[in-house]
Amino acid sequence: MGAKILVVDDSPTIRSTVEWLLTHRGYTVHVEQTGLAALAALRKFLPDLIVLDVRLEHFDGVDLCGMIRRIPKFSACPIVMLSGLTSEEDKARAFAAGANAYVGKPVHDVEFLSTIEAQLKPSA
Repeated sequence: MGAKILVVDDSPTIRSTVEWLLTHRGYTVHVEQTGLAALAALRKFLPDLIVLDVRLEHFDGVDLCGMIRRIPKFSACPIVMLSGLTSEEDKARAFAAGANAYVGKPVHDVEFLSTIEAQLKPSA
């Protein structure tokens, strides 16, 4: 069984596309639409990697990233931000909150999957 990945995005199209890409790569995927649902899912799903959209209902993905980083169990869990916001300021804000990688939308299969795989590789 592949790694477990939590995907959080408010777009049904992005959620289904990302879920399909990851599932067909052999990963176990759990999808959520909001930040609150994602926080609840962390208690049960225990992901090996988290994919977060920047724009979410209740609070944004960057704030959610910071919240996740403060949970000891997930302090080192790789977090990949996924967003249509691709300015250097947007990226800097995400990295300051604890993101490991930042992928722009629209999702390009090869770039997205290579980013996921790189984040899941054990550090040497």
